[in-house]
Parts: sequence; C-alpha cells; structure tokens
Amino acid sequence: MSTTTTTTLVKIEPVVIQDTLSPLPFWRAKPKVYKSMSEERQIICSATTDKAEEGPQAGKYRLNVVAAGWVSAPLPDAWRIIREFETLPQVDDRFQEVRYFPENQRLFLHLVAYGYHAQMILQLRFGESEHAREMHFESVEGSYKGMTGVVRIEDVKNQKTEIAMTTDYASETIPLPKVLMGIGVEIVGSRVAAAMRTFIEAKYNETKNTDKKTNIKK
Repeated sequence: MSTTTTTTLVKIEPVVIQDTLSPLPFWRAKPKVYKSMSEERQIICSATTDKAEEGPQAGKYRLNVVAAGWVSAPLPDAWRIIREFETLPQVDDRFQEVRYFPENQRLFLHLVAYGYHAQMILQLRFGESEHAREMHFESVEGSYKGMTGVVRIEDVKNQKTEIAMTTDYASETIPLPKVLMGIGVEIVGSRVAAAMRTFIEAKYNETKNTDKKTNIKK
C-alpha cells in the first residue's frame, strides 16, 4: 500500500460540534463509572460485535469500540499534543509507521496487534467549540475501509480533560479471529489509551517546566 497521497491543497470544512454532549455518553450517566474515571483514573473501553439483522447493514457484522478517560492536561495542550500524529510510534510500538499530510488532512497508519497488520489512510476533519474539540475520521483506503470514528476532547475541571474515542465499522466478515474480538480489542484499546495519556501528560509537563524556566530567566 502506498504511503503517499496527493499534494494538492484541499479545503476541508470544519465540523460543527456540541459544546456539551447531549444525550450524555454512558459513562457519564453511571455515577460509579464516572467517579472511577475522575478519581481513580480508570480508563473504560468497550468493544462489541453484532450482526445486523435489518436495515442497510443487514447481514453485516458491526464492530463498535468506545474508550474514554481523564488526562491531567488543559484542553489546548491536550488538543495540540494529540494532533502531533507522527509521534504516535513513541506512544506505543503498535504504531509501526505514521505519516500525516496536512495539505489534505490525511493520515497514514500502519498498525500491528496480535501479529496482524493493518495499513490504512484516514481522512480527518476537525471541529472546535469553547469547551471541546473533535477529530472525525474515516478510513478511505486500505484496511477497514469505511470505518468511521470520533475523538473528542472536553474540558472538565482543574486543568483536566476527558478524552473519548468511538469507532464504528461494518463488514461482511469479522475483521479479526473471533477469539480476538471483544476482550482482545478491549485489552489493546485500554493499553494504547493508557500509553497515550502518559505521553500527553509527560509532554504537557515538559512544556510547562520549560515555560517556567524561561520566565525565571526573564
């Protein structure tokens, strides 16, 4: 699979997003779950695979993955760091290769998990509101073509943010061995999310400490 995309500058319209989600995501609607996220730094991850029985996706398997957790970094910093896409191999070695093409907001990913390789090109779109940011993506070439998802970062309290990701994929066949679906995807998702949180917090603290030293010198 080629890792190059057209260099033609393409105007991608921003996404209009909700400043506060309505209806509430399931983890906010469950006080015990939300408390574990805010006070115990719990990362929630859920992966489900169902076969649609009706509608336009009838007969297809649908994979839905949801992950969410709190990060100790302010919204602007978390948003900046999470979009430094080509640092992803530093976050987790499951990211074998990452290339970002800002001229058309496309992201090439080469991922490895459980010995299985996936290469895809994602089309990205971004949206901002006063208290939230969103990155919408769709796999337009390669593995999991047609998969869509959203990464949402929302200001919560005390210089912290909540980061959540949802993905949805429909296919005629199960994309991974059945034994790896569900719990296997949840394990990988939780570990990658934890590694991403550690990376964001380390980069934020590094920047904060650098700014402090700069101010002292002044």
